[in-house]
Amino acid sequence: MNERRAVQRRQAEEALARDSKFIAAQADFLDRLSTDLWRLAGRLLAVSYYATQSSEQFSEAWRRYDEASFDELFGLRAHVSQAQRMVSDSGSEQLSDLHTWIFGELDPALTMKARSMSSDAGSEGWSTFHTATMGQLFTRIDTVLHTIAIDVGVIHR
Repeated sequence: MNERRAVQRRQAEEALARDSKFIAAQADFLDRLSTDLWRLAGRLLAVSYYATQSSEQFSEAWRRYDEASFDELFGLRAHVSQAQRMVSDSGSEQLSDLHTWIFGELDPALTMKARSMSSDAGSEGWSTFHTATMGQLFTRIDTVLHTIAIDVGVIHR
């Protein structure tokens, strides 16, 4: 009888250790995801913000975004793949939808607008684009991060 209890206790301790590691991995995932999402948002918004400020600042912001966007967008896709194993279906779907919107709509719109801007085109339309994009990015990112934070237990419903 005592031997069976010892086996059950050991199995319970092993399960608790696995659960603890999984919870720590989820919290780490949320931290990395948050950092990566806000870095990408900052790069995106820098382009539209500086388009209304100066052509030199715009050119630099666009250069930095253009050089990094491919890696950033596929890094975000890697987070989507990880989310499928680490968070709820709702959190995973929200992140996937965010990636689809950024990759399929926002990045192409920004790229087309930035590449068509000539040195003397001015800021026509950029201010509206910036304000709308900022609002959507903040809302969508906050929603995804909130859902995943609930999933990993760092905030409660």
